[in-house]
Amino acid sequence: AIVTKRGFCSFGQKAVNAKNAGAESVIFINTLPGNFHVPAPSVQDIEISVSMINSKDGSLLIEALQKENYKNGLIVPYLCDETNDCGVVVPDHDDWISNLQRYEGTLVVKKSSNSNVFTDSFSFLQAEFGYSIASKEAWEIVLAEPLDACNPLNNSNDVSNKAVLVSRGSCEFGTKASVLTYAGAGMMVLVNNSTDIFRMGVEQRDRAYNFNLSAIQIGSDAGETLMWLLNQQNSTSLSVEIVR
Repeated sequence: AIVTKRGFCSFGQKAVNAKNAGAESVIFINTLPGNFHVPAPSVQDIEISVSMINSKDGSLLIEALQKENYKNGLIVPYLCDETNDCGVVVPDHDDWISNLQRYEGTLVVKKSSNSNVFTDSFSFLQAEFGYSIASKEAWEIVLAEPLDACNPLNNSNDVSNKAVLVSRGSCEFGTKASVLTYAGAGMMVLVNNSTDIFRMGVEQRDRAYNFNLSAIQIGSDAGETLMWLLNQQNSTSLSVEIVR
């Protein structure tokens, strides 16, 4: 498979060049937010797989390929019916997806106030949906309004490309992720209703939905600390690091 960024010439020309070079697949990396089906009206009968991934996943893929000389991968097609119930086309691929590496790590928070510095860290688990997470990411975190994020956010203008703290309950994880995706958030940080954490999933019908964010879960103790810090001196945001 050949991995290439979007731009400079048509999708069709890139696909033809890949086929002529002997590739069995070409994967485009979108250079704009989101994703879409690759158009190539001027090219017919290209007998290789052509697909596109979003810009963040593309950056992570390039990073992984640069670390190793060779990587194995699998392109898993999904099929959705008229009710948006989606599933894999090849049944064996379900097991492959279930074994994908999803990360756990530490959320590190540090806040300075006058001469005092508050530092703490909490465990997290990455969800079974959404973007992968780099080895270390810095985020600005804000509270969702409403906190359960089950309806469009009242503070949608304040969450763009930020991590958004949301509470568990009142709706499905996929609904919360969809609301945050629509608002332009970069990460969902879901606070569980106990100190335990687990790996969040989504319903079968939502598995092919393009959640344009990362998603992690933290325990209630971590959530209480973050909310307390955000409420100090009427802070609207807080800087954290995600380390896996």
